Amino acid sequence: MQAGPDSFVLTGATGALLSAVTTDATTALLDLCVAKRIAFVILSGVRHGTEIQHLDVLLQVAEARAGISTGTTRIIAMAGDNPHGLLAAASFAEKSKRLIALGWDAGALAVAMGSRHGLGTEVAATARATLLLAAAAANVSAIDTVEPNTDDESFRAACLHARAQGFYGKMTGVPSHVPVIQSVFSD
Repeated sequence: MQAGPDSFVLTGATGALLSAVTTDATTALLDLCVAKRIAFVILSGVRHGTEIQHLDVLLQVAEARAGISTGTTRIIAMAGDNPHGLLAAASFAEKSKRLIALGWDAGALAVAMGSRHGLGTEVAATARATLLLAAAAANVSAIDTVEPNTDDESFRAACLHARAQGFYGKMTGVPSHVPVIQSVFSD
């Protein structure tokens, strides 16, 4: 998975990043995304499964307005970029058939926790495990965090480690990492 400022690439499909579900702003953005046939939306800062349900309903309305089949647009929920999402991990199961993955972001989680020096080994391990368990309970894929400032060899090792732990993908903001992700997670 490759991250850009406002879009993501997931096996050739394009998506859009939503920072929150607020009725007026989100409705206009979702109408635009659906009209452009965006394959998925990534909802960051998800605190509870009810937010996924809310987004599902808004997507149903946008798809109806655009005249396309209900359920066409998928959801990736960033449930591990804030403490609330991780503590409510069980709430993500069975909230939407559109939900295809749960993700976590160590940097965003550290900021949300007010940490000046990152998460620390114990918190990071707990966040990873919680996200993996939540994804398994929801019967969706788990997407691993961004690896900032890593060379290609270190990034490949991190991808192999994530795959061995049960993650189905990895986020990056570095274009040269995309082929590494594709080679490690494809099959």
